[in-house]
Amino acid sequence: MQYSKKVCTIIMPLIMPTLLSGALLVFMNAMADFGTPMLIGEGYNVMPVLIYSEFVGEMGGSANFAAAMAAILVVITIVLFLGQKYIVNKNLL
Repeated sequence: MQYSKKVCTIIMPLIMPTLLSGALLVFMNAMADFGTPMLIGEGYNVMPVLIYSEFVGEMGGSANFAAAMAAILVVITIVLFLGQKYIVNKNLL
């Protein structure tokens, strides 16, 4: 009982910014990794590959749809950055 109280009051607030930053770095690396799924993935579609395929599609891809998907990806990234900044600055945990 005493150990769990120490974990919740001391350890978790100290390591939470590090965990959130690490998770954000992994997310950004996964979203920015275009070459690996495009060249090696063979049918494995991630959002950057879908955006590229729509923009330069051989069958007349739609640049407007690619721009809309890119905007959605940017909004998701901004929300994650602001959420992480809010949690770290307010010490919610």
